[in-house]
Amino acid sequence: MNIKYYIISLLLTAAILNSCEETMSDTELPYLEKMVVMCVLEAGKPLVKFEITKTLPPLYSDGLWGGGNDFIISGVTGSISDGSNVYSITKIGNMVYEAEGLIPEAGKTYTLSLKWKDKSVWAATTIPYPVSIDSTGTRKDVSEWNQYDSLTFIVAYFKPNNSSVYFGYFLDGSKLYGDAVKRYDRVSGSDYCSLVVSPGWFNVIPEKYTVYVESWDLPFYDYWTTRNNGDSDNEIFSTSGVNIKWNIQGDGLGLFIGTSESEGYEVK
Repeated sequence: MNIKYYIISLLLTAAILNSCEETMSDTELPYLEKMVVMCVLEAGKPLVKFEITKTLPPLYSDGLWGGGNDFIISGVTGSISDGSNVYSITKIGNMVYEAEGLIPEAGKTYTLSLKWKDKSVWAATTIPYPVSIDSTGTRKDVSEWNQYDSLTFIVAYFKPNNSSVYFGYFLDGSKLYGDAVKRYDRVSGSDYCSLVVSPGWFNVIPEKYTVYVESWDLPFYDYWTTRNNGDSDNEIFSTSGVNIKWNIQGDGLGLFIGTSESEGYEVK
């Protein structure tokens, strides 16, 4: 997995919000305290840990990147359920929790329920089935930065699931390259789709590489396409995290999302 770590950094940054309900004593700007949840359920892999923090005032300057720990919270209770089994959460670090015994299964729907002080959050996600890469290839297309340049892209072909979105990437030795999260492009007259797995700036196709496709529950696409909403060069006066389409409901924000990964497809 590789997008997962990108999500973590975005959610930590989004913990500094410019919202409007309560006024904190250490800032003149209005501020609404919320829980921040980052939980990715990957098919077939134990949920070893996930993260729960809280939002911080807009003018807070000693938190996430300054060494402070005011975004860390204690006393969170809750569970994850698959409809038949309930897995209680346990705190195992400053902002790290686990649901012991939970190994997500493809095709199952899981629900999250958390409480902290007077706040409650909840969410649901279905773990997508992994795709099977049928073949790979290359195609030439116009560069997104220069219409006069033509680039060669690596493409994976597979049968898609209508309730999933996809992220493709490839490994060239120990180096990883990937493109954006996408729905998919249906191959005309076929049950298969094509998915670009190399980034728009990449134009040197290696002799050997391995292609992977990550399947994500459909709500992840809404998050991905809105993740930069409210960004600006000055974080203090921006509205980072506002109007992003999280799937955490209630008194919180963040993601509780299911994913699975294909077997690697080797190209030699």
